[in-house]
Amino acid sequence: ISSIKVASTAYLQTGIWLTIGSEIVQVVSMSGTTLTVYRGQLGTAPAAHATGSAVMIADQRGVARNANPDMGGFETQATTISNVTIASGTYTGAAFAVTNAKVTSGATTVATFGSPFLSYSYYSGTLTPAQVVSATPLAGAPKNVGSYTVVARYNNAPGYRPSTSTPVYFSISQATLTIDASFNTKVYDTTTSAAAIPTYSGLLGSDTVTNLHEAYQSKNVLGPNGSTLFVTTYTVNDGNGGSNYTVVTVTHAGTITPASLTISAVTDTKVYDGTTSSSALPTISGLKTGD
Repeated sequence: ISSIKVASTAYLQTGIWLTIGSEIVQVVSMSGTTLTVYRGQLGTAPAAHATGSAVMIADQRGVARNANPDMGGFETQATTISNVTIASGTYTGAAFAVTNAKVTSGATTVATFGSPFLSYSYYSGTLTPAQVVSATPLAGAPKNVGSYTVVARYNNAPGYRPSTSTPVYFSISQATLTIDASFNTKVYDTTTSAAAIPTYSGLLGSDTVTNLHEAYQSKNVLGPNGSTLFVTTYTVNDGNGGSNYTVVTVTHAGTITPASLTISAVTDTKVYDGTTSSSALPTISGLKTGD
């Protein structure tokens, strides 16, 4: 895209083609006598132009037209859209959008990707041309996991009839999110609870993971690093109910150390009976609830 300054914008409008020497440009916008143009259109190549070069209005074939008040109508030409390109892939957190397209009229290329007259509509699912007609398009290019259809449309280009591409299909597959239990150690308390918080890797874009918790598989003392910790809860916040990820949880070794239990003998008295027996019962402290 370049800017050029002309002596007058009489008879000029957005979307028309201009011939400057051997190059044809297309007007994108106008501000006063300054034109913003697409360079090297209709099969021509960008070229250097001297100040004062003649600017002629061209038709859709690149043929110069007389710039007078009655330029006359000309027949609009049929167009065909091809090379609509969009790649399938794994969820990234960003939208998947068309990266290439071409519009031809006969053997002439009249527009390519980036043209202001090309637009793209995206639909959920794999739709036939007949289904596209009545389907409601998405608000924009999709980013969530699923199967999709995209259709390119060429509209409002001076001298050319509107056209619609055949449907193009693509899909977005799940990314992998790994959630690892963390090391934890505690004194035996009859429960499998763990204070440590799991860690994660593979999260994309602005997605988050909340509600992370883990626990021991066994409440019992199994020696140093003899216990196993596993992920119990997590919530993936990706705008798609967590469906943009395949979640893999990983266990981790942990430790539960013995609790202290104190058993104390108590005072007793008896008449000599030739034995060491006692009827008093020791007291217990440190026993956990349920044991």
